[in-house]
Amino acid sequence: LPDGTTLRVHLTAKSNVDFGGAPGTVHATKTELHVQCGEGAVELQRIQAQGKPAMAAKDFLNGLRKPLRILGNA
Repeated sequence: LPDGTTLRVHLTAKSNVDFGGAPGTVHATKTELHVQCGEGAVELQRIQAQGKPAMAAKDFLNGLRKPLRILGNA
C-alpha cells in the first residue's frame, strides 16, 4: 500500500475486463477492486491489510482513506 504496509490477498478471480495500463495499476469502484496484469486483470475478492483481519474487498474499500492507484514497487 502507499503507506508501506503490506496487503495479503486471500481470494482472487479472473476479471472479464482488460482495463489497460501498466501491471499493478489499480481499478477500484465502490464495491470491486481490480489489478491490471500483463494480460488482463484480476479481481481481488478477499484481502487482508497488515494488522487487520481478512475481509471482503468491498469492506476494505469502504474503510479506505486514500485512493489506491498502483500496487507494488512503482
